[in-house]
Amino acid sequence: MTDIVIADVSEFQGAVDWAAYGAQNLAVIIRVHNGWRPDNYWVRNRDGARGHVAWRGFYQYLPASVDPTAAAHAFQATTGPLLPGEVAILDLEEGTGDQRGRRQAWLDALQDPVEWVYSGLAFARAHLPGVGIEWIAAYGQAEPAVSHVMWQFTNARSFAGIARPCDASVFHGTVLQVGSGRGVPVTVLVPAGTTPTAPVIPPAPVPPQEDIMASIADLQTVVAPVLAQGAQVEQSVLEISHRVDADRQIPATYRLSGGAAVWHVHPGVGREHLTAAAYALMGSPRILPVASPTNPLWSMEILGDPGELYRKAGDVTGAAFLLAGGGIRHITAAEYVLINSPLITDLPATHPVWLLPTIA
Repeated sequence: MTDIVIADVSEFQGAVDWAAYGAQNLAVIIRVHNGWRPDNYWVRNRDGARGHVAWRGFYQYLPASVDPTAAAHAFQATTGPLLPGEVAILDLEEGTGDQRGRRQAWLDALQDPVEWVYSGLAFARAHLPGVGIEWIAAYGQAEPAVSHVMWQFTNARSFAGIARPCDASVFHGTVLQVGSGRGVPVTVLVPAGTTPTAPVIPPAPVPPQEDIMASIADLQTVVAPVLAQGAQVEQSVLEISHRVDADRQIPATYRLSGGAAVWHVHPGVGREHLTAAAYALMGSPRILPVASPTNPLWSMEILGDPGELYRKAGDVTGAAFLLAGGGIRHITAAEYVLINSPLITDLPATHPVWLLPTIA
């Protein structure tokens, strides 16, 4: 029987060398959200795994005090649309009494093409009777006899590319590419002794026609008087874009004029810095240049990686600053090392970002 051993990683493992991990491992499971906030390493782990690992599962831990429907919405807002073949997983191991209703509420709210539930063997027996648990945890014993897809058997396994020990699971089978969907390979776990079949790939979501027409009407209503007054077109388009984003909950991609980093907005959640690989996986959407550093975009919460830093051209001190919360925050040399030395862009001394207040 062919077995695949799979790492389970989160911010607790620190930075992962995904090229090294992917060279020796076909699959990985990554924490997306802890029920209260996104995992601090989610963005870099997602990008690294998509670039180097064939099969990927993404999970959310559900605390007992968190509403499962709200948690599912937060999970979906953090991941965005999953790629074909990727699996959304609920980690349910907290709570008293019957937890089947909370499990079903999370699954119903998410409605991703492939959804699993993770739980410990004892918890599942006590609180999830009669329901399927695809990913079961049981340490220090033989593999459970209850039906499951994957068995988590330890919390202290070492893997190439991961500096700290982590949880590990075993899957009896192999990983195969069974086709493609939306322009990317579709890779699935195939149990030993079975024939792989391609999953059904739903079409990419399309905004309702009435939403599209309403957005166009909004644009026409605001643009006409602005153009008549001869105002600056670029800034007008940006302001309109913010309005449409807020009203229609449409994500958008931005860049500070003169800067290099690309930011992606998750409406109602925050903004995340896109690496070149992540930007390409999104289909290289249009980037809107944001000229004003006081634009509300820069007050949004930063998800995961802090992203781009800025430095005043010609400044002999070499001080670096992060644009956030209506001001610029100085990053010390020690902090710069701790956040893995991200890109620093030199902006001219005349750039309006230097007129913002400095946050201690």
